[in-house]
This record gives sequence, structure tokens and C-alpha cells, in this order.
Amino acid sequence: MSTINPEIIEIIKKYNNGEFYNHIENVILPKYKEDKAHDEEHIYNVINRAFALNKNLKLGLDFRILSAAIFYHDIGRSINDETHEIISAEIFMSDETMKRFFTDRERNIIKEAIEDHRASLDGEPRSIYGKLVSSSDRNTNLELPLKRTYQYRCKKNPESALEEKIRESFEHLVEKFGENGYAGTIYFDDGGYEEYLNDFRLLLDNYDLFRSEYLRVNQIDEMQYYLKNVNLELIEYVERNIFPRYSKNDSGHDIKHIKEVIRRSFELKETLKLELNDNLVYVIAACHDLGKYIDHKKHNEIAANKFFEDAYFTKFFTDVERIMIKEAIWDHRSGSGKKATEDRSLPRSKYGELISSADRNTRIEVTFQRSFAVGQDRTPDMSYASFLDYTRQRLLDRYGGENPEKMILRDYIYEQYLKEMRKVLSDAEKFNARYSEVNGVKAKDYEKPLSHFADYEQER
Repeated sequence: MSTINPEIIEIIKKYNNGEFYNHIENVILPKYKEDKAHDEEHIYNVINRAFALNKNLKLGLDFRILSAAIFYHDIGRSINDETHEIISAEIFMSDETMKRFFTDRERNIIKEAIEDHRASLDGEPRSIYGKLVSSSDRNTNLELPLKRTYQYRCKKNPESALEEKIRESFEHLVEKFGENGYAGTIYFDDGGYEEYLNDFRLLLDNYDLFRSEYLRVNQIDEMQYYLKNVNLELIEYVERNIFPRYSKNDSGHDIKHIKEVIRRSFELKETLKLELNDNLVYVIAACHDLGKYIDHKKHNEIAANKFFEDAYFTKFFTDVERIMIKEAIWDHRSGSGKKATEDRSLPRSKYGELISSADRNTRIEVTFQRSFAVGQDRTPDMSYASFLDYTRQRLLDRYGGENPEKMILRDYIYEQYLKEMRKVLSDAEKFNARYSEVNGVKAKDYEKPLSHFADYEQER
């Protein structure tokens, strides 16, 4: 955790015979504990950065004025985030203790610096003090904005879906740190912020990478988050008796895929606010690809029957619920292309719609890896070059048109995936390069059959 530079403390302790420091430490800083996104640590970071810039750039500013502006600049956030700079300035101006320490002219400089510190405001700060506070208020730690945007959304709208929090955080950070972002303008820089800004923009260029980092920084385990209301005994039974069966499936439909479909099912359920039973959602996703190794064309029917024949599930579900689960598993291939289930084109229930939608890929790398694994399994003698042409055309057919894949439940994640996929598919050369990069295939091996890459999964 950050602390104030000891050199700064020693300087501040000399102001007004120590009264200034005592007032800041005992009255002002405790008020920042209410806002985790803009707490004491944030104030420490800002004042340390301002002190360093003032010293290294030889600006020669009055540190009494500068430090007062920094200690008060975010104090109004607990009242109103949107107008906190105005409220913070008013709090400073009404502080009787500060009136004793500063002249009217100095207090006005501090007031203006507080009012002008926000990077999102139009126009430049009115004084060099405002410019330095504004510049010092920028983070140089990549993790802090990810934490602060999450904490802000948890505070403002705690009931919103996790994916909604991630998406809103992403869009806010693009607006702030993107190529045309308002945080791109700074007035003083020691080189650290420019490097930070470049690194942040690289993170924002890839939503999947951003999302992964966002979850890591905020210590969010998605499976733990989504399965918190699922019967623990049901989870234990599935993990012990169902998951091991997926070792017989091809690598495109193995346990890794199953866990992703479980995660995606709950993500869609929460994002789209679907009133569905968590236990049913879980077991449908967990069992939907059982028997894929037996007959991939009829695996939905096989999986549905395998679930229904498992007597242990009667412990958790009524007969009516078991029939709903069976139908949803059976229907998960409904509408998934030219060879959908023979007797229906759409799932019979919301559970069927959910599993059908959650079973679709939402990450290009995963799509490319799975299609490559399936190709190795089904067309081992096809040359890799021919397979590239075949795969690109198949994906163009799948993702073209107004309703690609006959997708039923669509969210932001899928829309972004669709947008990126269509962009990649539009250029054959770029598609070949990215597909090969994802699957670790070199140009010199393009004419070799897919069977040549049989050990790829183990090596990867």
C-alpha cells in the first residue's frame, strides 16, 4: 500500500507549527475512507507524483498551496461524483482552519486548482497549480483504473450483471485513455505517464485481454461467482461422475469446452436477466455434449438420454424438471445450421434457447483452435492449405447474413466477437496468418496433411 513520501511529511509538518499537518491527518484524510476508488492511497499517489514533478522539473511552486489543493481535490466525491470538483472546492473554502493558514489570494488559487483538476473538463486549468494537480492526478499503475472502475460500478449499481460492469468499465476507459481520450492531455510529464498511456492503449486494443486482466486485478473467479447458488452436492456429483467422461470426446468438445459453456450460460442468464433455475442451467450445460465421441451427428440425442437415464439426478430434480433438462440438452443443436435437428428448428424452452446460445463460440482463438482439432479428427488426410480455404469459406457461411448461426440470445460479447470475426474473414491472407499463428502452424508446413499435426494438442 502506498504512503506519503517521508520527505513530504517532514516538509508539511513545518507548516504552521505542525497545525496544518495535524488538520490534514486527523480531519481531512479520514474522510477519504468512504470511497475505495478514491481513498487515502489515491491521495498519497497524487501528492507523491506532484512533489516529484515539482522537484524534478524545477517548477518552484509553493508546496503549501499545492499540497492543500491535492488533499482537498477529491473530498467531495462522497457527496456527488459528477460535480465533486465544485463540492471539494466549496469544502475547502468553508474550512475555518484553512482560512487561518492562507491569504484570500492563496485560497482562491487553491480553489481554482481543485475546480480545474478533472481531465474530462473542457479547457485548460487556470493556473500552473491546477495544471500540476491535474497532471499528478493521472495514474501510472495499470491496475488502479481497473480496480477503481469496478469499485465505482459496484457502488453505483451493485445489482448490475458482472459482464455489464466489465463492458461499462471498458467503454469508460476507452473514452478516457483511448487514442482520442480526454486523459491523453497532460501538462507536465516525467516520461512515466506517456509509457503508461501507451501500455494502457495496448490493453484496450484487445477486449478479451482487457477482460481477463480486469477479472485478475479484481480477484474475480467467474465460476465461483456464477455457481454460488448451485447445489454443492450436485456440483460434486457432476465433477466426479460426468466431467471425466469428456476425456473421450475430441479436443473441440472436451472438459475445457464444457466449463466454458457452463460459464457462458450463467453469463448470458445474468446479463439478459433470465429467470431460470441455476441448478437446471448448470446440469444442462454440464451434460450437453455427453456422447459426442459416439456419434457427433446425434450427440444431442445421446446426451439427453444419458442424462435422463442417470437415476442419481432424481435426487436433485423432479420428473417435470428432468424432462425440461432432457429437452434442453436435445435442443441445444436446434437452429445451428443447415443440418439442425430433424424434428424442430427452435428449442422448446428458454433453457433450450440458453444452452443453444451458450454453446456458440465468443472468442476467435477458441473458434480457430476447436475447428483445427475437429479437422484433424474428421479430415486427417486433407492438406493444411486446403483446410484453410475450406475453413474460411465455412466460417464465412456461418457468420454471414443477418442472423449468423441462427443465434437466439445475443449480447455485447457475441456482437463484439461477430464484428471481429467478420473483419478477420474479410481478408484471406490475414485470416490464414492469424489462423496459423493461433494453431502454431508454419508456412513451410502448409502442404502437409492435418494428420501431421496430430501431436499438436499435447505439445501446446
